[in-house]
Amino acid sequence: MLLALVLASCATPTTAPGDSGADALGAVPEPLRKVRATYETPDVVLVDQTNTVHRLPDLLADDRPVVMNFVFTTCTTICPVMTATFSQVAEQMRSDTSDLLMISISLDPEYDTPEILQQYADRYGVGANWRLLTGRAHDVLAVLDAFDALSGSKMNHRPYAYARAAGATEWVRVEGLLPAAQLAHELDAALIAQ
Repeated sequence: MLLALVLASCATPTTAPGDSGADALGAVPEPLRKVRATYETPDVVLVDQTNTVHRLPDLLADDRPVVMNFVFTTCTTICPVMTATFSQVAEQMRSDTSDLLMISISLDPEYDTPEILQQYADRYGVGANWRLLTGRAHDVLAVLDAFDALSGSKMNHRPYAYARAAGATEWVRVEGLLPAAQLAHELDAALIAQ
């Protein structure tokens, strides 16, 4: 009987997509949470996967709707899911996304060079409107701090997606690891509501 209890406690529960809401490890995901906030963009310079330098305030001052998240290329937990989801979001949004600016900022700038980000971009089919950004560690830290996304370490980062309508100052932060269709719906709602 003791052996049965040990085996039961070691078994990994599996769930089909859309099942009870539990993930593959049996953990029930946190409920979706949305936060509206105005973030003051730090004056930092970051570089994208094509080795193009961007002053972040200028990039975000662009008069386009923006969706943004934070990932890193060696992550084996939520980042691949977040990136794959992000790659499907624009296709599934109802809003006109022809001028949508997508930004993913690396949480591991020491490893994630522009060349590494380009390989990552190729793996996930990143389009011309999607910037994968990296930079000096203290600059990335300043961005994380400004967008209230500090989590103690890259391994503990949260699944946040940010949306800002064209010309708006307020952002909506969607918290949670969502399927692409649901994230697209939430980002659509955030862009329309502004």
